[in-house]
Amino acid sequence: MCKDTTNNGVSQEKNLFSFQDVLPDRKIQVDFNAPDISSNGGLVLVGLMKDSIARKIARLIPDYRNQLFVQHSYEEMVCQRVGQIMCGYEDANDCDRLRHDSALKMSVGRKAS
Repeated sequence: MCKDTTNNGVSQEKNLFSFQDVLPDRKIQVDFNAPDISSNGGLVLVGLMKDSIARKIARLIPDYRNQLFVQHSYEEMVCQRVGQIMCGYEDANDCDRLRHDSALKMSVGRKAS
């Protein structure tokens, strides 16, 4: 917690976050007043575990699909599904709505926007 005095000299307490240590190549902005926010921010840190169980399981599944038509790897799909389960979305019927969730996208290695 620190004081921010940039608002016309009025001092305001704000929570400031820094992900530079764990995500040095990405700029992450945290804004709790934004209209399109994610309540699944913890998934970003979970997604950093390169050798997680979900990734290892996904690598064991043989991919017989024609790679010319593949948009999402098995690794991305398994990590997405495990991430959704970890956030309490136990049914796969949330996948379509959650595909736009910035934290979920970042947890599988995609850009948030």
